Amino acid sequence: MARESDLLARCASVIQRYPTGMMTTVEPTGMPCSRYMTAAIGANIRQLYCLTVRDGRKLAHLHANPEVCWVFADPEQQEVVTLYGHAREVDDAVGADDLWDRLIRHVEPYGLNMLGQQEGTEYRFVETRVDAVEYLNQQEKILRPHRVQLHQPGRSAGCCGGAGCSSA
Repeated sequence: MARESDLLARCASVIQRYPTGMMTTVEPTGMPCSRYMTAAIGANIRQLYCLTVRDGRKLAHLHANPEVCWVFADPEQQEVVTLYGHAREVDDAVGADDLWDRLIRHVEPYGLNMLGQQEGTEYRFVETRVDAVEYLNQQEKILRPHRVQLHQPGRSAGCCGGAGCSSA
């Protein structure tokens, strides 16, 4: 890959085209727990949002350990994006109305039809602050992950001076 900005743009494109990916959290026991989730990019690829039910175990996982991993891919798995970061429940996401509109059409039918949730289920935004991204593309023979470290893991945005950090 020629440039970091090109890699980030490619990653964003995959997520925008195929917004349902695999989100992995860590249970309090240390066991990984993966599930399909639909996500939307916030202002840029450094912020990823999803909706979850207020009383779900995902939020309990995140309160105990905020580390997450997301994987997105096209249907043939020719392009694969992996995001590493830290997630948290947020009361009001930036651009919440737009994010809500983009996400609820995926989340609510699944919850109502597959999980037996009731009308009026309370959903919460989960924000992932992306620390690093990896990109694979089999068609272009990019067969080993190209990784961009956006922030030092566990440090707040703007603090580390790393690539893509707002203080860099």
